Amino acid sequence: MSASREEFAALMAVPDSSLARAALLMGLESDPDLDLDVSLGRLDALAEIVGAGLPGAAGPAALGLRPAWP
Repeated sequence: MSASREEFAALMAVPDSSLARAALLMGLESDPDLDLDVSLGRLDALAEIVGAGLPGAAGPAALGLRPAWP
């Protein structure tokens, strides 16, 4: 079993574990070069924006955030 699958299994055994991390660990199956820390940081940044409410017509792209995928 791969390290990402082992971590996923361990994460799912814990109540209230990080669903974002679990989803990204699944993403490692199709993209082994995925950087978990960078991706979690992007999700956290997006969560802050959404939590604060988007100012005017600004969106993530206007704030310099890009998806990890092309």
